Amino acid sequence: MSEAQKRTDPPTDPRDGFHSGPFPKQEQKKPGLTALMDPKPDHGELSYEGRGALRGKAALITGGDSGIGKAAAIAFAREGADVAISYLPEEEEDAQDTADWIRKAGQRALLLAGDGREEAFSTRIVADVVAEFGGLDVVVLNAAYQKNRESFESLPTEEFDRVLKTNLYSLIWTARAAVPHLKAGSSIITTASIQAFNPSPGLIDYAMTKAAQVAFTKALAQELGPKGIRVNAVAPGPIWTPLILATEWPDKLPTFGQDTPLQRAGQPAELAAAYVLLASDQGSYISGAVLPVTGGKGLQRSLHVRFTSTTGGTMSQDNQRTEPAEEVGGYGTPTAEQEMGGTDSKQYAQPRDEEDFDAAGLNQNSPDGETFDTGTPNLSHFDEEDKDSAGEPGAGRFGGTDDQHHAESDTNDPGFEPGEPLIPRDADVPSADAEINEANADAQGSEPFSSESGQEAAGLPDGSGADLPKDKSPKDDDEESFDAG
Repeated sequence: MSEAQKRTDPPTDPRDGFHSGPFPKQEQKKPGLTALMDPKPDHGELSYEGRGALRGKAALITGGDSGIGKAAAIAFAREGADVAISYLPEEEEDAQDTADWIRKAGQRALLLAGDGREEAFSTRIVADVVAEFGGLDVVVLNAAYQKNRESFESLPTEEFDRVLKTNLYSLIWTARAAVPHLKAGSSIITTASIQAFNPSPGLIDYAMTKAAQVAFTKALAQELGPKGIRVNAVAPGPIWTPLILATEWPDKLPTFGQDTPLQRAGQPAELAAAYVLLASDQGSYISGAVLPVTGGKGLQRSLHVRFTSTTGGTMSQDNQRTEPAEEVGGYGTPTAEQEMGGTDSKQYAQPRDEEDFDAAGLNQNSPDGETFDTGTPNLSHFDEEDKDSAGEPGAGRFGGTDDQHHAESDTNDPGFEPGEPLIPRDADVPSADAEINEANADAQGSEPFSSESGQEAAGLPDGSGADLPKDKSPKDDDEESFDAG
């Protein structure tokens, strides 16, 4: 039987299989409940199949009563883990339903009701999990709060405080209490958001906390990695959860998720596999990572870069990097070869470490990595043409007297013949700009370097964007990004 004949199920089109149309306008009071949602979200209740990836482990999921937290709880239980969830007392109905699904998978469930804004509660839940399950292996920091803001000026201090306490303070308190109980092989997972990278003005305070969570994840991964503890984040895009209905933007629901490449919002069940990967040994070499589950929306903005090279050509590139692109090291530091005119002008040297510089800020390393004494420099690595007839450092780059400089410049001219008169000292010497324009005109058919507004003298953009066509100016064409929930 051929491989084609063995295949019984065709590939699933990611645009289908879940709700793909508009959502009806609706709104709930915070924190929002699953039973009141239309349509009901899919947490994987009838679809997720476990394979024992978390057998024998104990997990704590903050905000695990509904939405993404509920999907992770169901998946963890079906993978063999005992699961504890924390939630607000107002979410008791959702929490009980989640506990039922955990128990149906044959695992123990622990319900922890309370307000994460209280340090005592956020710390105590760790001790409760350890006491109930005999240990702790996976911590999912998922609890979150958001609200649509009409404007930054109207952001109340008490609301700002609530966002920070829920999204950052409680996260720090719970993680700090959990770390002493985690052993090698344990995992911490933060629920970040696409908002950390593409913030919406109406969620300015929420987006700030999500960006902070990304920094938290990357920093803690570096500290705990040597102990065998992995720290990662999941960055969801527009996911259909109760938090969306409690955000107070009913007019946006008909188009919720439609601006993604997959042209629909995601369901909580579609994130379960990401959490299982990061929690299990299947992700044993993943740490300090931010895993996007966004329906195809990138975690950075697209910038259109246009500049004029030193050889006269115009280069354009759609840059979607979160960090500036580097060419052989980057950072604008010329290599030794470039300084000597022997390499392509687009190459740059690697940045030097701070200890490579002396008190005066001078680089003590040669291009080959040799260290020179801070006294008399060793000039043996320079070519013979850099020395005068006596073998000493000559004029030009290495200094010298005016007479030496004039003589060296003339005698080094490839067209100089012995006996020719030297150029008079008072002769008109073209300026550097004039020489550049003349050379550029020869290379480009007499088309000089640009000196338009928005460009430096050499034709390079000064960063203002004034030299770009209107339809190519840097801008954000993305539609507003919704939160994950």
